[in-house]
Amino acid sequence: MDFGLGGFLDKFEEHWGKWPTRVLTATVGLAAIGVAANLALTYIAQPIHSAIQGMGWSVSGIVQWIVAIGAAMATAAVIQTMFERRAAARIAKLTARSEALSERVGQQLELLDVMVDEFLEAAQEGVPPTAEDIAALQSLKATITSSRDRMNAE
Repeated sequence: MDFGLGGFLDKFEEHWGKWPTRVLTATVGLAAIGVAANLALTYIAQPIHSAIQGMGWSVSGIVQWIVAIGAAMATAAVIQTMFERRAAARIAKLTARSEALSERVGQQLELLDVMVDEFLEAAQEGVPPTAEDIAALQSLKATITSSRDRMNAE
């Protein structure tokens, strides 16, 4: 079972819809950015500012850059997490679709293989087709067999 943020957001989206989920995600992201900026300002920028100011230097520009870099890093982390979650869901959906299509192609190849076998048997019992027809069918059968072998190997 998934007890993480991704599972919560999926359940929230199922119950409330896409837009409320986006608003919730944006609100949580902005709150995380605010907390990160506050922590950076409190525990990094202010001590550095106090130390440098005690030496007689004015470094308000440096403090602003430190806070801006911290806020940008927090924003980038939130955006990356959102994109990773969406990408993982899309990859899972495409993988499931690919597996379903692969199964259908395998079934169709089996059916085509049986039909070619039946046609070749009928041709041997009745009026034989031309040599070109038999060669084309045998080539088709070889192609089907090699395609099936490649699919099974993957």
